[in-house]
Amino acid sequence: MISLLSILATVIFLSSCEKSNPNDLGRLQVTIYYNNEIVVNAAVAIASTQKELDAGIYISEIRTDIYGVASFGAIAPGTYYYDSYYYINNNQTYLYAKDVIKIAPGHKYNLDLILTEL
Repeated sequence: MISLLSILATVIFLSSCEKSNPNDLGRLQVTIYYNNEIVVNAAVAIASTQKELDAGIYISEIRTDIYGVASFGAIAPGTYYYDSYYYINNNQTYLYAKDVIKIAPGHKYNLDLILTEL
């Protein structure tokens, strides 16, 4: 009797597990910081390869909102290269940062990127 109950419990547990569809879109949101403060109107771009990112060939380039957030919304699973730039001091100082992210199907990513002076 006990083994029948444990088999039934296992079947119920396994049937309730959800598997992610490899075609489900992920979501990407990046918050930009400089000196521990958010950066409004910073450019944030994503590309398919590091070479394309360096060449300025972007899938998308957007500006951060009043909260320092750039939201790319739904994005296909895969590896993406992203960067951000912003000028301060009457365009005398260039701030920059870059990174890479692997988007998994159905996952949401809220990333922080910290700009540094170049």
